[in-house]
Amino acid sequence: MNTLIKRLAIAAVVAFCGTFCYAAKPAIMLLPDDTWLEQNHFMDYVESDGGVERVPNYLDAYLKNTDLKNVTVSINSVFASNGYPLKDAEMMSKRIKERQVKDGLRTSESGARVQKSAIDMIEQANADILLYIGWEVEKLGSQQSLTFRIEAKDPYSVSNVASKNGTMVFNSYSPTAAMLEQVVLAYLPKLEEQLMEYRDRIAREGRQIALEVRVWDNAFNMATEYGGVELADIITDWVSDNTVNHQFLPSGNGEYTNIYFDEVHIPLKDKNGRPMSARQFANSLRNYLKTNFGIVSANKSSKLGNGLIYLGEK
Repeated sequence: MNTLIKRLAIAAVVAFCGTFCYAAKPAIMLLPDDTWLEQNHFMDYVESDGGVERVPNYLDAYLKNTDLKNVTVSINSVFASNGYPLKDAEMMSKRIKERQVKDGLRTSESGARVQKSAIDMIEQANADILLYIGWEVEKLGSQQSLTFRIEAKDPYSVSNVASKNGTMVFNSYSPTAAMLEQVVLAYLPKLEEQLMEYRDRIAREGRQIALEVRVWDNAFNMATEYGGVELADIITDWVSDNTVNHQFLPSGNGEYTNIYFDEVHIPLKDKNGRPMSARQFANSLRNYLKTNFGIVSANKSSKLGNGLIYLGEK
């Protein structure tokens, strides 16, 4: 009997961890923040939808700025020594660039390819947390002040997970990397507490994404009925059934041509144990609509946390 009880207890723990204990600690990718990139001239400007959009050029930043390289190595070593899996942003940027060159892709004059590279890097890294850091150094005679910013964000929802900013004074000969390493060490306990709280919360509640479903100019729309139920309600019911604890915010449909959902809590993994993104979640909806209602659709999801499908054709 004791053996049976032990086996049942172990099975219960395994089942619990399969659902909630998705990783001992979240995987982190360290990136310079937009303010630092702008100040150091590593922000590209591209035309987008009639306007101009700022796009980080991470690869140039890592290749041309020694401080960033040294800071990255120092801070990554702090997190690695504390058991955090790390994603290498510089290596990811290089791989994407090499693949583009191999495939014959070049950066256009408008910079569209640079924009795709920055998005690709974040999506393919599969990091749980993006840790942005920025700093400015000011000489003060025999000393120097370091003004710093540390901000942890969820790569899916881009929501803030943890943050810290402030100013610390060091000896004038202290290297930038060493100063920032001391900053991270000083605030790591509080930062780690916030990261763990966030890890536990998304393990319970899922990740948040946005999902939009649009209809091509076809013979049906969101008010079209299937078996006496409007398409908008069919989609809403599916989202409810496939989110963690049915958590999502419906935002209605625009003139029956689209329907939008915000704060959609998706599972961390799919049924095969693979990380779930907005694109995979949208694909599941596509398959459901095609299998059950014969509705063909195209997945146009462009960001890790934004799902978008068009109904009617590919």
